[in-house]
Amino acid sequence: MKPVSQTIIDSEKGDCFRACLASLLELPIEQVPNNHETKQVQFDFYNDWLRPFNLQLAFIRFGAMPLPQGHFILVVKSACFKNCTHTVIAKENEETCVAEIVWNPNPKDSRGNNIPADEWSYFYVLAVIDPKLAKVKHK
Repeated sequence: MKPVSQTIIDSEKGDCFRACLASLLELPIEQVPNNHETKQVQFDFYNDWLRPFNLQLAFIRFGAMPLPQGHFILVVKSACFKNCTHTVIAKENEETCVAEIVWNPNPKDSRGNNIPADEWSYFYVLAVIDPKLAKVKHK
């Protein structure tokens, strides 16, 4: 995971999700499209875009399953805009087995990575579509 900051801070056209994907894929934000430039639903838009990477988004509510290993996109309440959500990168702490935020792509969010758990809603993981096509790293 390589932290990438969002470039648009706006209640309707903000690109925090785009910045989270760029962070997870370790790409410059300019290489990740902005779904707000289309009429397509964000989830469908990014799944279409991720398909050539052999990846898709999986939407998961807290408590529906154990936390994933590695980094994931966490949806939280926005600190900048009322009745809006914001996305950050989180990861399970291996010692405590509790999720913790490791990157907040909004440089204007005064909370930084310290967003209380009662402001967390759900999360997305990047899932491999076809395991046969996944690149496996051997030790």
